[in-house]
Amino acid sequence: MTTEPRPIRTRAHAKINLDLRIAGRRPDGFHEIETLMQTIGLHDELVIRRTDTPGVKLECVGLPGTPDGPDNLVYRAAESLLSLAAVSSGLQIRLIKRIPMGAGLGGGSSDCAAVILSLNALLRLRLPLHELEQIAARLGSDVPFFLHNGLAVALGRGERILRMTGRRRTRVVLATPAVHVATADAYRWYAETKKHRTRPAARRRSDQYVKTMTTSYRRGSWSGLRNDLEAVVFERYPSLARIKALMKQNGAAMAQMTGSGSAVFGIFQEEEAVRAAQKALSRNGVPSLRTHLLPRRAS
Repeated sequence: MTTEPRPIRTRAHAKINLDLRIAGRRPDGFHEIETLMQTIGLHDELVIRRTDTPGVKLECVGLPGTPDGPDNLVYRAAESLLSLAAVSSGLQIRLIKRIPMGAGLGGGSSDCAAVILSLNALLRLRLPLHELEQIAARLGSDVPFFLHNGLAVALGRGERILRMTGRRRTRVVLATPAVHVATADAYRWYAETKKHRTRPAARRRSDQYVKTMTTSYRRGSWSGLRNDLEAVVFERYPSLARIKALMKQNGAAMAQMTGSGSAVFGIFQEEEAVRAAQKALSRNGVPSLRTHLLPRRAS
């Protein structure tokens, strides 16, 4: 009698963009980006098990409105790896959502990467990392980063990953207002205000970006970091600009929108400032949570 592998339980961590710059428009229509990302303690959880019934069954709990079919990257990743494994069995996946959707925190991409890594083991595929990265890039621009987690520079569409050594458990306050910003909308708004010529990113520019980010991060200098999407999103959602201002007024060493929004984070050196910022946000009706930067993969 054969014994099926035990279920895999794993975490999928959110990320914040410490820096996000748009370098131009690519020939394929996507934007060329340069970004410094780091995972944080906030995470979803997944339980994945093989079943005798073919196909994928996805159960989502925690946040209402989470899709449980092909609209979810978890579902598509599971289908892709099942097809590669060429097995007759199926998969049952339970996704416990905590990372808000439409917030620029990469929750869907992180869930997707967690499934890719888990199924590579559960289905005994034994694919090398570079093949997993190719699968990840086909599923979503941020997915390759989450195969590594921790701190990294991402270039191109986000598929070129350069890992860095991250800080340990730096305090973060994350404001999660009830605003949903679609990534496509944010980039469209940006494109309407900028006239980039279509070109691939120059290697020299990418190398300089990596050098600049490495130097700033090691020095603990947050002042030169920015998010090119912030202005166009704040123009349409002024409440997000006020959240950023509240963070700064209450002691944040740095405050910024992450990704295409709507979440805004603050980095804090002192515990007292963390408490003050959360109180100020609460008084203004803005939900927030405290978390921390993760220096490396946590499962």
